[in-house]
Amino acid sequence: MFKITTPKLLIVLVVLVGIFAIIKFTGNKDRSKTLRAELVILDQDKVSKVEIEEPNKGIALTKGDDGWIVAGPEGEKKAVTNTVKSMLSTLEGIEPSRIASRSEDKWKDYQVDSTGTRVKVYEGSKLVTDIILGRFGVEGQRSFHTF
Repeated sequence: MFKITTPKLLIVLVVLVGIFAIIKFTGNKDRSKTLRAELVILDQDKVSKVEIEEPNKGIALTKGDDGWIVAGPEGEKKAVTNTVKSMLSTLEGIEPSRIASRSEDKWKDYQVDSTGTRVKVYEGSKLVTDIILGRFGVEGQRSFHTF
């Protein structure tokens, strides 16, 4: 019969800790091969234009010498600079947490097709971000997510 003793338990514990340490410190540190840690990468000081397109409407924010100008169906108006900076910070802070669907057939369910809100960010004439914000959802009382 196999008798469990303290030295045997210590040996098993050391082996398990060793296996854990090897996996933890030599394994791949990336979260996932399919999810990037940073979804939106931009330099706020270089951003010159932001286009926000929704189905049947859209606006454009353009950086001028006197600040930001917002242009929409009603015409052009001066935008509040701090609000634009806050929007860009929020956009930069988007972190992917999971994949809703890989199948294009299900994109409509999550509104990540033509029914979503498309945001394009330009640095000069170069398009640096093109993202579609889909359906919003709530988890609990204070946790919000979007697809």
